[in-house]
Amino acid sequence: MKNKELEILEYLIECGNTLTLDELCKKFQLNPRSIRYYMDFIMQELKDAQIELDRGTYTIKNMDVIKSFLADPHNISSLTSIKKYRMLFVFAFEESINLSHMAQELDISRVTAKQYLLEIESQLARYSLKTKFDNNGIYLIGSEESIRSVQLQILLDYHSFSEVKQRSLNDITNQYTTDYIFLPIDQFLNSIQSELKSLLTDYSYQICRNYLIIAIRRIKSQKNILFSNHLSFLSKSLEFQTINQHIQLLEDSFDIRFNQNEVEKFTDLLIGSHYSFNNEFKENTWFENNLFVTKLIANFSKYINLNLNQDHLLYDSLIAHLKPTMYRMLHNIKLSEIDTDEIMQNFAIEYDLTQRVLNELKFFTNHTADKDEIALITLHFKAAINRYHTTHSNQIRVLIVCSQGYGTSRLLEQQLNEVYSVNIVECIPSHFLPFYDNLSDIDLIVTTIKDLAIEQPIPLIYVKPILSTVDFEKLDDYLVNRKSQILLSDLTDIISEHTQIVDRKKLVESLVSRFGNTLINDLESPNLNLIKFLPSDNILIIEDEIDWQTAISLCGDMLVTNGYVNEHYVESMINAFENYGSYMVIDDGIAIPHAKNEDNVFQTGIVLTICKKPVWFNDEHRISSFFAFCSADHHEHLDALVAISNLIREPDYKQLIGTFNDEHEVIAYIRDFALRN
Repeated sequence: MKNKELEILEYLIECGNTLTLDELCKKFQLNPRSIRYYMDFIMQELKDAQIELDRGTYTIKNMDVIKSFLADPHNISSLTSIKKYRMLFVFAFEESINLSHMAQELDISRVTAKQYLLEIESQLARYSLKTKFDNNGIYLIGSEESIRSVQLQILLDYHSFSEVKQRSLNDITNQYTTDYIFLPIDQFLNSIQSELKSLLTDYSYQICRNYLIIAIRRIKSQKNILFSNHLSFLSKSLEFQTINQHIQLLEDSFDIRFNQNEVEKFTDLLIGSHYSFNNEFKENTWFENNLFVTKLIANFSKYINLNLNQDHLLYDSLIAHLKPTMYRMLHNIKLSEIDTDEIMQNFAIEYDLTQRVLNELKFFTNHTADKDEIALITLHFKAAINRYHTTHSNQIRVLIVCSQGYGTSRLLEQQLNEVYSVNIVECIPSHFLPFYDNLSDIDLIVTTIKDLAIEQPIPLIYVKPILSTVDFEKLDDYLVNRKSQILLSDLTDIISEHTQIVDRKKLVESLVSRFGNTLINDLESPNLNLIKFLPSDNILIIEDEIDWQTAISLCGDMLVTNGYVNEHYVESMINAFENYGSYMVIDDGIAIPHAKNEDNVFQTGIVLTICKKPVWFNDEHRISSFFAFCSADHHEHLDALVAISNLIREPDYKQLIGTFNDEHEVIAYIRDFALRN
């Protein structure tokens, strides 16, 4: 069979037992007459497959015949793409080639072999590699790092091939792909991941795995990296130290030695490939990711005329995406399985804006702008735009202005979203208000600062960080209550009546993700989180008369004893309350002491200290309930704080707070409150 027929056969297996003539024409960019010619040949050669054409649709009754045919490497080896890959593989890994011998091996003419070589030279040039001719053949010329980079890309391409193609190439790739070769490499990588308490993505693991087998074979051949391009600073990193600690496993297994440059190079690759499940990645400023992503989103928002700055999912996804992108650019690794042309066609505006902001921020400095990478980043922005339109259509646009209280602006934002159908445009500190450029787009300002002055004629409401009944009465005059929206339970009940739900949890997650604030998630009450966050060990009742410092110290003792924080967090919490305590007193008799996480928080937690004899703070606040909290990720505690705001609005809470005799009575009251609400 010819190249085109083999490609069609592979596509038939991908598509299943039925396929239309139009689909084949579109896939292979051929007219119907040409497709029918190729299909007629296939139907004649593989009669047992029982392929029939009826009204423009091909039906394959015996797909196993096609699979069996393609499973034979001799049948697939005539594909042009396979022949080109063979030639590239041999040239890159042997670093020399004899054109006449290669033409004979591939069963092509020497003229065709020369054409293949021209294409290969173009590919190699992207890795700063050149070719040199003499009477004995053609040689590959370039640095050791460049040669390894192109070899790595070739192996990654191999792993993206179908099993049929891989089998046809086993005779040249088996020394780099046989499972037993990777056993010590897998042990080494697993040891590193365990030590670093971080997991590689599958793609990153594939990069590291294949690079190591390349490096091992190069070192065995005395082709070492003799310098590591100013990577010596990496020798102080935890990754370098961990790799250095475990590298002997590879050295003993393969009877080689990694010099420091080799270890630095692999450290560079490991860091660049990105730990997908490591939250600490955000704190790594090697590529100044945080600042870049913030600017990237801000600039894109400006041009698209939508505020995506508060889209935390967009921020997190770009943070996770950026480092591997820069690594691929640095090492000339090309993306696979992405249809850039389709993205450019379907999302032309978003693609152009993405390219514009990337160029403005000089993302491609010293590198040619890569359309595939631009297209992939475009998809992140397109998803964010869809989320914005889903959750922010026809809603009052609110700007939250707060002082320096940590976490309280986020708490206020979540309370507003819980109760109202509202678009929280942004949360800003008061000092930034005079410089805020988008006030003309704001419908309402909600602030926790008394006597806040603005020049523009925009309605302004003063509220407490945890909203009181009076606050809700003021907000009700401007905002639409979410009770007019759809209950999630009602929606799932209707779905249940008309279909069988296979996975209710996934259905609920999809509905919440798709419809956002247009749904009231009454299936998961934040009040129930209060039971989880406040076990009996996290509650203390004080009968004696104490001062506010002692009350907060007692809260801190519970946080330390129960494994939430270290002692430094308690000191920070006392200092923060001394400076901003009035801001942390959120209602009559209620305070929420807290501090910023400065690597002194182990896990999110909340504790409650009840003072039967209220303590004075600054001679103006009498406090009986101290809900102290610490947050590991700035998100997890918010539901519990919303529940606290609901709890203290209960008519009888302040009356009963002084009557509780032990923590079990408090737990019983909270449980009753959560279940009632």
